[in-house]
Amino acid sequence: MATNRSYPLLHASPAPSPVAADRLPRNIGLCSHHVWDVPDMWPRQTEVVHTTLHPDAPDAVVANLRTASGKTHVMRVLGSMQRGFVPIFIPLLTLSADVLDKFKSANQRFGKVLVFHLDELAQNEPAKHEAFIELCHTQEAGTRHTFFVFLSPQHLIKYPRARAALLMAAEKGTLK
Repeated sequence: MATNRSYPLLHASPAPSPVAADRLPRNIGLCSHHVWDVPDMWPRQTEVVHTTLHPDAPDAVVANLRTASGKTHVMRVLGSMQRGFVPIFIPLLTLSADVLDKFKSANQRFGKVLVFHLDELAQNEPAKHEAFIELCHTQEAGTRHTFFVFLSPQHLIKYPRARAALLMAAEKGTLK
């Protein structure tokens, strides 16, 4: 299903209910401002977040956002509003330090926000990689915390314990 918007959403949710329409945009703005210190989201960013989080949202939303349109901020707001483990798959060599720093800059007073780069941890800090696996086992649904998990598809193949831990988090409802 395509929509006639300034950018294509390949699958969009139905019109929001009046209650959701009143609260969801405000909550998106509050999260952006108070957790990430970004006072205003651009309309396209808000539309993508709203479409994804709406109670009647489809199973998948594909948004085409051009370079420098705030995709990182969309992921940060979505992840922190949903809470739990938020996997972000990346090509192995393309994650830059400034992207990780953007995710680490969250205001912690609304719930802990942690960032893990599993490929780096496995290679450089195996004890922290193991601690992440244990964290997957101990977090319960309804957590107030958000865990952004950057990993390459190759990581899931090379590290079956990490793959199993993420699958367990999915079964427990903490993987978003």
